[in-house]
Amino acid sequence: MPLTDAKIRALKPADTLYRVSDSNGLSIEVTPKGDRYWRFRYRFNGKAQMMGLGRYPSVSLKKARSKRDHYRELLDEGLNPSLERQTRQQELAQLEQSSFGSIATEFLRKRETEGAAPATLKKLRALLRLLLPDLAPLPIQEITAPQLLQVLRATESRGKHVVATEARALAGRIFRYAIATGRCEQDPSYMLREALVTPRVKGYAAIREPEAFGALLARIETYEGDTLIKNGLLLLAHTFVRPGQLRLAQWEDFDLEAALWRAPADRTKMSRFHITPLSSQVVCLIKEMHRNKADDTLVMGSRVKPGHPISDMTFNKALRSLGVMGDVHVAHGFRKSASTMLNEQEYNYDWIERQLDHVSQNRIRGIYNAAQYLQGRTRMMQEWSDYLDRLKDDGTRANHLVPAAE
Repeated sequence: MPLTDAKIRALKPADTLYRVSDSNGLSIEVTPKGDRYWRFRYRFNGKAQMMGLGRYPSVSLKKARSKRDHYRELLDEGLNPSLERQTRQQELAQLEQSSFGSIATEFLRKRETEGAAPATLKKLRALLRLLLPDLAPLPIQEITAPQLLQVLRATESRGKHVVATEARALAGRIFRYAIATGRCEQDPSYMLREALVTPRVKGYAAIREPEAFGALLARIETYEGDTLIKNGLLLLAHTFVRPGQLRLAQWEDFDLEAALWRAPADRTKMSRFHITPLSSQVVCLIKEMHRNKADDTLVMGSRVKPGHPISDMTFNKALRSLGVMGDVHVAHGFRKSASTMLNEQEYNYDWIERQLDHVSQNRIRGIYNAAQYLQGRTRMMQEWSDYLDRLKDDGTRANHLVPAAE
């Protein structure tokens, strides 16, 4: 008699494994522990064979019979069900390896192996979270430009035009990686260059007039919060490194005798070793920061979360507390301030660009050498600190030049 759910539930375990038949080769196997598994027995080329169809009740009686009927049809066509299933499983595995999600994960691991900065990896993961929900299971070869556009416009519709553009760029890198590894033939993101809203990107707000910058420095000196934060702001002004590089800096990166800040690749945005010559003022500043340190390893260690750097918003919050609004000047703006004023003073363009850790557009000049122009940059950085001291002295007498909060 064919099985029913009631009969299956009534089956009790025995000392040894046993099977109860349903029909047409289907049976249920009961283990001594009471587990129940579906089995399909058949003959192919005169040889008896058996294959599993899943565990009851995850695979219901109805589903087990449906699988049995499918494999019976394969037998009628002269095909071995077991081999056909293996082939199908291999095809599914290959399909999984060729899915957008799988290749995106591979690409991210590649960037980690290449030593991408933590901030870069964090951003890539955030962008992937916008792409993966819709694209992850799809074979990358079958994704079309309209499909990708629909995903990107979901972000664009929330007013996040810059993020949508960045997500398109990341998708393009993933498609090109798939092309290089033989799993895709074209990059549909390339066809979307004119399809998304082109955002009007605003640069970081920065004070670039010498008098107003001097007033800013004078105002920073009046900061009544943590001395470490005040000195961090002054360090950004004198060295004009990226705020993220300072946040991740460790005491071991500084050679005060040689007056050099050697930032390893994993603590810079561009993921490459960077040298900053230190003026005598900066050396004194770092010594003071060390006396007031919050962490034995991190220069800008958090006093709230030991072992972690300060928040990436700390510097800007400090500026806001001084009445310097975000549309006037931000922590990253010290770089623009320095670039503008040093160029106006006609310092060597290559010295400035190398100190900013920018990549030259000229391929020959762009070959990276961390110590490139070090002698000239050392002189420039000392003269820059001397210049800031003069501006600060003047700014103390004219602090009104920095717009205050209303």
